[in-house]
Amino acid sequence: MPDYHPAEDYLFFGEAPIRTLMRGGVPYLSLDDVCEIDGFGPNAIEAVAAPEFPPHGIWLCWEVADDGTLDDTIMLSPVGVWYFTHLAASEAHQQFASWVRKEAIRLCPAADPADPAMFLRVQDDGGMPPLPSRYSGRLAEWWHLKRSDEYVLWSLRNQRLRHRGPIWKI
Repeated sequence: MPDYHPAEDYLFFGEAPIRTLMRGGVPYLSLDDVCEIDGFGPNAIEAVAAPEFPPHGIWLCWEVADDGTLDDTIMLSPVGVWYFTHLAASEAHQQFASWVRKEAIRLCPAADPADPAMFLRVQDDGGMPPLPSRYSGRLAEWWHLKRSDEYVLWSLRNQRLRHRGPIWKI
């Protein structure tokens, strides 16, 4: 069931407004507004339904329409915007994802580095998120994560499970 959140604010990408809601200290951006300002095609919205789209990247909530009714709306976290641009358009929109990341850090300078809605994290299955483009603002973050204890320990455990049993037979 969607959350109802009446207080919204706006970020401006150039002249274009993007509805923004804060949730748990993280800014979430309206998917409709992201699609309008950045020129995504009509099928781009399907990217949020892709199996690789993380659950912490999306928030379904209600907003009050002009006629007073409640409408479902999809909001994207900063990491959700990056996944969305990565899946829907790849290289073409990564600078927008970088701008969103910078704005999120500006709005939440004390964000928890372990918050998967703000920062790239090791995935639930222990794997790494996709390799970001150099223009996404997340490449250094990805490399830092790849060298993190969390990923290295998962890698070692996974490798040990794959090589269980004798390696050499005599």
